[in-house]
Amino acid sequence: MLGKNGVLLSLSIAIASTIFSLFHSEIAGFEPCKLCWLQRIFMYPQIVLLGIAWFKKDFKIVNYALPLVIIGTIVAVYHNYIYYGGTSIFPCDALSLGVSCARRYVLSSCKV
Repeated sequence: MLGKNGVLLSLSIAIASTIFSLFHSEIAGFEPCKLCWLQRIFMYPQIVLLGIAWFKKDFKIVNYALPLVIIGTIVAVYHNYIYYGGTSIFPCDALSLGVSCARRYVLSSCKV
């Protein structure tokens, strides 16, 4: 079942991720940090690629989508590492002009 519906499932996840990221930045007013933008760069094209693949029933899209998923996941894991208290290897808020990647917007009252 997953093989037959994998493209549709992936497309649904990409659409939901895009909606949630846009909600947080455009409606809730949370300014995205540099790592958030990097994650979005690898996520937004997925909608177009997977949408075309689903329409054309092209299951070889994995050859093009998987590298974007892998790179985006690496950025997301690193971002979460910093977010939950890890030491940043690269300066996220360069020259203090941007938003910190470690600043907690959601669930800021929770103790971790």
